[in-house]
Amino acid sequence: MEPIIPQPQEQPKSQYQASVSEPKHFMNKKFVVTLIILGLLGACAYAGIWWWGKKINPLPQSTNIFSDCEEKVGDSYQNNVSGILEIVGNNYVFTVHCNNKELSIYVADPNGLDSYLNIPITVEYQYSDYLNNVQCVRAPCPPIHETRIKILSVVKTSDPTSDWKTYTNTEYGFEIRYPAGYLISENNNGITIESSTSCKTIRMAHGGIWPKDCFSYNLLIQKNKISGAVSMTMTQVAGYPAERFEINDGLWEFGNQTLYQFVKGGNWFISSLTYNSENKVTAESLFNQILSTFKFTK
Repeated sequence: MEPIIPQPQEQPKSQYQASVSEPKHFMNKKFVVTLIILGLLGACAYAGIWWWGKKINPLPQSTNIFSDCEEKVGDSYQNNVSGILEIVGNNYVFTVHCNNKELSIYVADPNGLDSYLNIPITVEYQYSDYLNNVQCVRAPCPPIHETRIKILSVVKTSDPTSDWKTYTNTEYGFEIRYPAGYLISENNNGITIESSTSCKTIRMAHGGIWPKDCFSYNLLIQKNKISGAVSMTMTQVAGYPAERFEINDGLWEFGNQTLYQFVKGGNWFISSLTYNSENKVTAESLFNQILSTFKFTK
C-alpha cells in the first residue's frame, strides 16, 4: 500500500490582509506630458524676459554715438574724443559737447580716473556691454544690458581757462577763474560774474526775456542749503560731494538756471549759472569750465 501524502491546504485570507497590487510606474504618460508643458512655458517666460530687456536697453549698436565729435590723434579719428568726466549719482559719466548737442554715456571700470574729473580731457575708448540688475515691481527682475564706454587712455587737453582771470577770497580760502572779458562784483555773501552789461539790465528789470548774450554766474555762501529741488543728482565740486539741479521760476522768459551746492566747514557754497535756454549746451560747457577752476587754498 502506497503511503498517503497529505496535500497542502490553502489558508483562508484574513479580513485584515491587504491585497497585493501591481507596481505603478512613476514616469507614466501623463507625467511626461506635464513635464514637457512646464518646460515649454519656462522657455517662453525666459525668452520674454530676454526680449523685454533688449527692448528697454538694447545692446551696443555698430553706430558710434560720438562719430561727429571725434578728435584726430595721429592719422586716425577712431575712438578719440574730447569731453568732461563727471560723477552723477553713483555713476561716472562722460559728456561731449559738439555741433550744439550734448552727448553723455556711462563709464565702465572708472578706477583711477578721479584725477580727471571736471576738467577737459581727450580719451581713447571702446564700447563695453554692462549688465545691470534694475529694480522692478515684481520679482524676478530681468537683467538689463547697458551700453557703456571703457576709457583706455586719457590726455589732458589744452586748458581753455589758461588766459582767464583769477578771483581769490581770503576770508573763506578759495579761488576761482573766469573769462577775461567778464564783469565781476563782490557782495556780502559771495560774488557775481557776468558776460555782459545786459545781465545787469535784465536783473534790474525783474522780468522780461533773458538775453542770449548773458551768462550770469553767482556764488552764494551761507549757512543753509537750497531745498525743494524736484530733480537732483550727485556730483563733485572742488573734491566735495555736490548736489546738482535746475530751476526755472518763471521770472524771465527763456531764463534757465543750473545750480551746484556743497558744504564745507559749516558753510554751503552755492554756485548758479543763469542763461538763455537756447544756449544750454554752451552754458553747460562754460559752467563746467568755471567749476573746474574752483579750489580751496586753505
